[in-house]
Amino acid sequence: MKKILLILAVVALAGCGEKSPTVEITDPVVEKAIRGVLEKPTGKLTEADLEQVTYLYLSNSQLTDVPKGLEKLNQLTRLDLYNNPDITKAQIAELQKAVPNCEIRHDATK
Repeated sequence: MKKILLILAVVALAGCGEKSPTVEITDPVVEKAIRGVLEKPTGKLTEADLEQVTYLYLSNSQLTDVPKGLEKLNQLTRLDLYNNPDITKAQIAELQKAVPNCEIRHDATK
């Protein structure tokens, strides 16, 4: 009986593995875009999920400010922000500092 309990305990512990912490994306537009890329309409977003995002399309999103939380996307290599007329060049510059390895495509004129 002790051997069976020991085997069950080992199997249970081996299956638990270390889970990736969940991440909260506070901007609903960004969250929707991330979920679209990941094809994950519901459920918690994890750090492992965010590491899969290399491209994000936020053009025509009616953004009034550069979304917060994009710096969590450490694998992001391209971000499209075209046709968001309220975003300024200064905001783009700040975002570029937060995600230095990302090509930010935009048409900001202010």
